Amino acid sequence: MPAAPLGGGRGEAMRRLQIGASGLAAVLVLIGLASLVKDRASEADSTAVAGAAATTAPAPATDAADPLAEAGVVPEIPEAPTGTPAARPAPADGV
Repeated sequence: MPAAPLGGGRGEAMRRLQIGASGLAAVLVLIGLASLVKDRASEADSTAVAGAAATTAPAPATDAADPLAEAGVVPEIPEAPTGTPAARPAPADGV
């Protein structure tokens, strides 16, 4: 009986089997690690005090009118203009 043209030989079949088995082992290891992390997280949650008070005093509420100016990203713009605005030049004829 002749071999199938796209079936490959015995060595190629063994190589595919090895790749599949190592992929399956990698997935099982990842599932085990995820389970371990989940168990540790639930254990940490169960030992935490539910009604624990904050360890720092709350910051006083501030007026957040312009958060960018408070952060120093943009210069602070006064609410009311000071002085008179500069006069605009008259447009030239033909433009």
